[in-house]
Amino acid sequence: MFSCTCPRSLAAEPQLALQGTSLIARVLNSLLVMALVALLTFLLIDLSPGSVIDDLASLPKPLDLQSVYPEPKRQAAASRVSF
Repeated sequence: MFSCTCPRSLAAEPQLALQGTSLIARVLNSLLVMALVALLTFLLIDLSPGSVIDDLASLPKPLDLQSVYPEPKRQAAASRVSF
């Protein structure tokens, strides 16, 4: 059996170093996963048939608000009745 006669803070030092390398490994792993997901997404978009611009061009022209809701016609000032 191994028994440590050193203070507790010195005995925990290798464990802290191990946690630091574990943290670095996790950060590097997450960066790698994010990069691969981004590359895979762009690859799938690039390989898909058609184009976003072509799809937008084939859509009908949106309605103009003036044609849907015309402005009410204003009455002339002379035709108004005053009290």
